[in-house]
Amino acid sequence: MALFAKISPRRIEATLFALLTSVMNFDTYIEQPMMGAFINYEFVGVNKDDMSKYSTLCLIAFICSFIGFALLPLIPLRKDIRRSKRLRLAQEIKDKRAR
Repeated sequence: MALFAKISPRRIEATLFALLTSVMNFDTYIEQPMMGAFINYEFVGVNKDDMSKYSTLCLIAFICSFIGFALLPLIPLRKDIRRSKRLRLAQEIKDKRAR
């Protein structure tokens, strides 16, 4: 969230932060449980009467926990953030001169 706050454009930080937190809450409380229930229902079949495939369900959850690491290359580096800020500042100065 701190990285997101640093790269968000000026004057709309609060709006983007609210959007980010709402998307994260949706993912945590709605999407993840639904996806887990779907995977269990369609592929594994663990229920309160038959827990024989519970280890398979745990293995799937463990493997899926690493999917988030695939998104790491999408996080901008410090030099990219600095370059973006310089370009944004130059554009703001250019816009002020044009008025």
